[in-house]
Amino acid sequence: MGRFFRIVLVTFFSFVYCTLPLIAQVTPGAPAAVPVEFRFNHTLAATDSGVGLNGSFNNWTNGVFKMKQFQPNWWKVKLELQQLTYEYKFVTYRDTVGQSGITGYFTDPLNPIVGGPFANSYMKVRDPMIYYFLPKNGTSTQIERPAITANKH
Repeated sequence: MGRFFRIVLVTFFSFVYCTLPLIAQVTPGAPAAVPVEFRFNHTLAATDSGVGLNGSFNNWTNGVFKMKQFQPNWWKVKLELQQLTYEYKFVTYRDTVGQSGITGYFTDPLNPIVGGPFANSYMKVRDPMIYYFLPKNGTSTQIERPAITANKH
């Protein structure tokens, strides 16, 4: 009986420990939330409906954050995130039902911090959030350098 209890307890704590970092961290209006704007340059395929953002901040499974086109082939979305480190990718999707409609995953071409088995982009959110990503080594970009941005609320 004692051995069974220890196995259940260890299994429970392993589950809690392993899933805590995966809890959604998008917190609109929370006092500690930091506004972070993501931008992506991408031409849609004829079969795609739009561009979105997916990552550890929404457990990779709770649909995608739809991005709005603000210039031809330029997409953006602003999220309010907790001060943590996140993995993310830009996605194209065919419909609005979430994961089932994703047609492609793309690392952030302006963020050189990439890792893990799926080559996800990594970002550490802090307040104030200052970011200035340069293209990854071995790649190039056709755009001007983005402006340095700082958000203090």
